[in-house]
This record gives sequence, structure tokens and C-alpha cells, in this order.
Amino acid sequence: MYGAAAPREIPLYAPSPCDMPAWTEILDRRPDLQPCLFGLGDGLASRMERSRASGNGVSPLVAALAWSTLKAAFEDECRAGCRTV
Repeated sequence: MYGAAAPREIPLYAPSPCDMPAWTEILDRRPDLQPCLFGLGDGLASRMERSRASGNGVSPLVAALAWSTLKAAFEDECRAGCRTV
């Protein structure tokens, strides 16, 4: 099965960073998601480095929905403007 009907082995969204039981379950099912280097091995990154590493905080699914909505609206507007009366 593919798409929405496919069974999920991990949740669609990542759990909170402090939800250790959920992360343990996910990493038991998908050990390939385990980072090669742990944040505590070299010490914690500074607040600025952690902030920079988090990106802009936009969920990929939300960005995809926004992109497809804007693209469809733009294409509709172009089609309406190109029609001859």
C-alpha cells in the first residue's frame, strides 16, 4: 500500500525533543534515523548554533500545501488573464 492508506511505522511528525519514550520507540523501529554523532559527545551547541541549525521552523508539509495553493491561484489568474473576450 502507498499513500495515506499505507500503515505507518513512525508518526508523521516528530515527537517533542524531550519525549524520550516516543523517541525510544521510533529509534527501535528505525535505527537508521539515529544520528551518528550525539549532541552530548562534543558538548552542547551554543544557543545561536542550535537556532541556526533549526532552519526557519517551517514544516515541509505546510510549505508544500502553501506552495501548491499559491501555484494553483497563480495559474488560475494567468488563465483568466489570457482568455479572450
